Amino acid sequence: MEGLVCVTAANRRFCKPLCNNGFDFAFLRRSRLYDECSERTKYKWDSQYVGGNTLAVCSEALLQISGAKTAYFPENQTCLTTKSSSQHQSDVIRTFIRGAGGSKRVRRIAGRLPRMWRTMREKGV
Repeated sequence: MEGLVCVTAANRRFCKPLCNNGFDFAFLRRSRLYDECSERTKYKWDSQYVGGNTLAVCSEALLQISGAKTAYFPENQTCLTTKSSSQHQSDVIRTFIRGAGGSKRVRRIAGRLPRMWRTMREKGV
């Protein structure tokens, strides 16, 4: 099971997939903390999946080793529980913007706008 945290700013969309506890990514994502869709990417996700329509797939796993530590919901939290708590949502969004893979680009774009459109969703919901 997976979720997304997304930030849209300056006509660019940045999304970070997250896996629930007990799930891991099909591909290594340690250096890929977010994906982008914008004019720069010809309005396709710059994903590891061919075609750019899938950002990540989370499969059941005993160990979570494919993504960075921030690519997983905490053990006692899922995408659904995060969506039901504005505090959890804010924490996940803040971690995404602050961490953004060390990318000044995401932090600069997100930091300039006082009101960003943010969303979290669970795949299939």
